[in-house]
Amino acid sequence: AILRIEERTKILWKIITQDTKDAIIRMAMTICTTTEAP
Repeated sequence: AILRIEERTKILWKIITQDTKDAIIRMAMTICTTTEAP
């Protein structure tokens, strides 16, 4: 069965380490901030 992206992300999120999560969150916040800037 093909998992939906959200389900796959949840599984990956359990596997990856806290350091990786922090890096992803920081990267996501940077992208959001850059996108919102004029």
